[in-house]
Amino acid sequence: MKKTVSTATALSTAIVIALGGIALSGQAALAQPAVESGGDLARPQGDLVSTDGGEEAQAPVAVTPTPEASEAAEEAPATAPEASAPAEEAPATAPEAPVATEEPAVPADEVPASEGQADVEADEQAALVAPEAPVVESPAPDAFVSVSTAEGAQGSTLPVTVAGTAAPSAVVTITFERLEADGASADPVTVGTDDAGRWTATTRLASGDWSVTTTQHLVDPAGERASEDSPASTPVEFRAVAVTLPAPTLDGPAAGDRFAAVGGGEAAVAVTGGGEPGARVRLAAVAADGTDVDYDGSVPVDEAGRWTATVRVPVGTWTLGAIQDVVVDAVTTRTSPNALGGTFVVEARDRLAAPVVLSPRAGDRFEQASDLAPGYVDTVFEGTGEPGAFLLPFSGTRAEVDDFLAVVATEPIPGYDFPIVVGADGTWKIYGAELPGDYLFTAVQYDPAFTAPVVSAGADTVAYSVGAPAEVPAGTGGPGVTPVVVATGSGLPVRAVTNATGLAYTGASESAPWAGLAGLVLVGLGAATVLVTRRRASRG
Repeated sequence: MKKTVSTATALSTAIVIALGGIALSGQAALAQPAVESGGDLARPQGDLVSTDGGEEAQAPVAVTPTPEASEAAEEAPATAPEASAPAEEAPATAPEAPVATEEPAVPADEVPASEGQADVEADEQAALVAPEAPVVESPAPDAFVSVSTAEGAQGSTLPVTVAGTAAPSAVVTITFERLEADGASADPVTVGTDDAGRWTATTRLASGDWSVTTTQHLVDPAGERASEDSPASTPVEFRAVAVTLPAPTLDGPAAGDRFAAVGGGEAAVAVTGGGEPGARVRLAAVAADGTDVDYDGSVPVDEAGRWTATVRVPVGTWTLGAIQDVVVDAVTTRTSPNALGGTFVVEARDRLAAPVVLSPRAGDRFEQASDLAPGYVDTVFEGTGEPGAFLLPFSGTRAEVDDFLAVVATEPIPGYDFPIVVGADGTWKIYGAELPGDYLFTAVQYDPAFTAPVVSAGADTVAYSVGAPAEVPAGTGGPGVTPVVVATGSGLPVRAVTNATGLAYTGASESAPWAGLAGLVLVGLGAATVLVTRRRASRG
């Protein structure tokens, strides 16, 4: 009996072990295809059936006994009731045996990476980080980049080199932006850096104002991109100029010229020169201390190749520069090198006070016949002024006096061989001759030390008259004296003649506003008057 029970017990154990192994292999086999197919790994495999409670349960799995289990079963006696009962009561799934349970499957994208994979991803992430912006070292901000024909300039274009620093083994992208609305543009340029991170590139630009910015990205040893683009560098603005025209000439001011800045402000400086007909000339001034002044706009060169301009210059020692441009079209401008003039000085100076007229007095009348020409009457004018100053007297109608004062305040004053100079004692005296009529007299004075004199205000006007000569002179004029002939109603004299014994005017053309002066005395018009200066010695 004991043998029969032992045999039955052994048989039950063998069946349980066989069934447990089959269940494990079956579950593994059912789980493997789900991993490969990418299906829902958390869901059990097999057909779902409904239990008594209405919940879903997994369908039973058919089990085939192993050969060992079959042999053990055959050896057991069929008539042994002790062994058969336990065998029949043993459940097919053997819950008493420890069986491995199926863990819920995890989606592939949630599977944690190994430590090696984490390191690779960290390296790739580090490679994607963008480097810092490159640095542009040349051209410098606000640089003036000029290139001559010999250096590669053609027409209005020129080669421009840009250089700077970035990361070693990087690729730098250089972008140019035109700052003028003329349609000019330039393509981006890419260049690699050396082992020290330095880079340089040359491109061709049209003359004008430009801005340059740069970005960079890293590359691996195979030359493939290894990072995102860096931020853009700070824009650098510069002016590019193709120098393909000859320089203009700059004739004045000359070296050593002096100009007066009234009240310490600025002096009006007349500038003249030559250039290519049709070109336009730009001017700038540079002081001895490095200060510079760029003048807006430009002046045209006429058909004769001449140009003139007036600029205002502060107190100091200065040199003027001139550049000429020829505009070909909207994006093409030919430019010349800079031409430099002579060094000149601008000095602070107060305006001289107006001279004072002592004679004639208001209402005075001249009637003494003159021996200069028939019908003329001698006149005498006296007053005071700044010792050493040059005097400019004028006699005429009210309208003519006003015109005179306006002209001397704005027009350059020509030089004279024999100017009227205020004496060291501060007095002056003028002798002349005029035709009968009513007149107003005034005068201005200026410091002759300056190239462009600053004229004083006009003296208080004095009204006087010239009567019919009491005696007609027998001669037509004193020795060597030639009266000045003027045109009636012109407002200004039309020609000048030399007065051998007086103070002669030289150097003006008939079209100049100063033409018609004799002895630096401006002749009043409207009555065909003549005013001629004579030295006291010539009268007897």
